[in-house]
Amino acid sequence: MLKAIIVDDEKLICELIKRAIDWKEIGIEIVAEASSGSRAYDLILEHHPEIVITDIRMPGMDGISLIKKTVENQIECNFVIISGYKDFEYAKGAIKFGVKDYLLKPIDQKDLRNTLLNLKSDILKDKEYKEYKYQASQRAELLREKFFTNVFYSEEPVPNDFNIINVQYCLSLSDGLFQVIAIKLDNIMKDTVDEDLILLFSNKLLKIVNKQMRDICFDVFTFINNNTILSILNYSGGKENQIEDCIKTILDDSKKSIEMNRQLSVTIGLGSVEKDIRFLKHSMDSAMNSIKSRILLGVNKIIDYSRLRFEDICLRDLISVDSEKKFECYLETFNIDEVQNWFKRVFEKIYQKSNINPCIVFEICIFAAETLFKVIEGLGIATDNGCFRLNKFKEDLYNFTSLESIYEFVSKYLSDALKYYYQLNQFQTKKIIDIVKKYIADHYADEINLVDAANLVHLNPNYFSVLFKKETGTNFIDYVINYRMNIARELLKNINYNISEVADMVGYKDPKYFSKTFKKIVGVNPVEYRKFFV
Repeated sequence: MLKAIIVDDEKLICELIKRAIDWKEIGIEIVAEASSGSRAYDLILEHHPEIVITDIRMPGMDGISLIKKTVENQIECNFVIISGYKDFEYAKGAIKFGVKDYLLKPIDQKDLRNTLLNLKSDILKDKEYKEYKYQASQRAELLREKFFTNVFYSEEPVPNDFNIINVQYCLSLSDGLFQVIAIKLDNIMKDTVDEDLILLFSNKLLKIVNKQMRDICFDVFTFINNNTILSILNYSGGKENQIEDCIKTILDDSKKSIEMNRQLSVTIGLGSVEKDIRFLKHSMDSAMNSIKSRILLGVNKIIDYSRLRFEDICLRDLISVDSEKKFECYLETFNIDEVQNWFKRVFEKIYQKSNINPCIVFEICIFAAETLFKVIEGLGIATDNGCFRLNKFKEDLYNFTSLESIYEFVSKYLSDALKYYYQLNQFQTKKIIDIVKKYIADHYADEINLVDAANLVHLNPNYFSVLFKKETGTNFIDYVINYRMNIARELLKNINYNISEVADMVGYKDPKYFSKTFKKIVGVNPVEYRKFFV
């Protein structure tokens, strides 16, 4: 059902138009009426009608002014004007604003109906065409995105025949230079990211990038990933200075776009310039490294990682193998204080470095998180369905803009994760011990060993042995022996079973060994024990 608004300062005219035809029958609903152009404009903003039937002569804002204002503000609307013979020449002025049709007073019912039906047909065709164009553009965007996703993340070789690529993926690539620039919006006033706010301004910045780059590049593909605008540029050699100027303009325009929102900052990270599209991933990596560098260099600027020089150190210079083992031990025992002290010592080493590579900082933080999850999984605790996930950690880590904020985030993350997994471990440990105890109760007459029990609950035998003793107060073998001896005590009270049969019934094939074990546990041999009850 299409929506329509009637505008006329004479209420009688509005009533006549409403009653002239069966609006519902032709698929149009009158959603509002107005007696002036200014009121009509407000109603257009409120209801978003497809059709507006308006008089030309009205006090205040007249019909022509209403149409002009609507068109100038790029509001989609189809106007039909009403005029008398004496106003017809004046009404012609509305034609340049795209008025669809006009009706002469007095309004003829048949003319009104035919005008509206023709207009409805045009509107529906236009909507269908726009939907077709939108779907086509969406398909084209998906194809373009698919190509660059393959370039960045697939192991498949990147094709370099642009004639084939351009047709297959709706691109306009050409021989020349290739570069990725990354634009990162950060919420610098809060610990958490307001994703809706970031997305709103990211879309604004995306338009700024496309506007600046589209006329000097063969092709530009820009998209948003993890609150970061990534723009892939393909331009001819010799335009490097123009690209550089455009990037500076993008930064200035971006700052202006967000200047009313002081909690936001913007950083532009430059990727390396590549002569071959097959090396575009290198440009992507360096663009992301440029963005990471803002934790040391600050925000609201352009950063080119390839021009930066850092102290030549690696992760092992800051975390030795021995230190790593200690960290794993602290994690295994859920020693939160020692975990935080360990991480603090690592960051103290980072602070002592005068020119550390910011990428090493991210590498260390991810190493700490990966070690956490590795140890937790080694304890038999599931990490794939909880509130702590490695991929989410990496995404969140990327949103911090200083060494201090990264330290606080990771330190708290490790602490909170250990608390969570400790509680989960307590629950799971009880469940594991219960499963093994039931297994022993059901199979005490069979051969039972530590390895089989550990495999039953999917744990490392050594770890299971420690866990079982911690929870039960006795080691696994002693628990099994004591359980069997308790069953044997009850069986010995029944004179229908001889000693050899009782031994076999509790898992001992050798009666002599059974008797020896029984005496060790109970204090008397089976024959003497039976005498107490017979």
